[in-house]
Amino acid sequence: MLGSLRMGVPALYGQSTKPEAEAHVDLVKWSSAMKYVSTDSLEITFHVELAPGWAIYSQYQQGTGPLPTSINVLNVPQVSFSEQSAFGSDGYDSIWDLPIKKFVNEVSFISSPFVLPLEQPITTSVKGHYEFMICDSMQCLPPEWVDFEIQIPGQE
Repeated sequence: MLGSLRMGVPALYGQSTKPEAEAHVDLVKWSSAMKYVSTDSLEITFHVELAPGWAIYSQYQQGTGPLPTSINVLNVPQVSFSEQSAFGSDGYDSIWDLPIKKFVNEVSFISSPFVLPLEQPITTSVKGHYEFMICDSMQCLPPEWVDFEIQIPGQE
């Protein structure tokens, strides 16, 4: 499922009753926002809400467990994301038979502050993609890859 995210507008859902491209509707909702944190630095936040009983995985998985969540910004170099959630767990997961870091209910992925490239033409949006998978206590849905484009505040 490909789509765009606009600043602060909820988007991109999936379905549990249809094939891969629509496998996550009603189970996970991503939204985004971008803001200035100083006169020349920006920050992106992706907020993820999950249906009861479903979990999304940390960016920092190791080994042969679930696919880690990944967020890649293509037109701004060296942007990394931290994770913030009151609903995280880091421990043994019976589905994977491994120690796993995952989040239920909700999680936010917040970028490191970044400065826009000075190249021409002027950058008016941040583009990239994220990939994630979700599981409940019985099953995991196939990973989903989503393209995004977020307008820079004041550049619309």
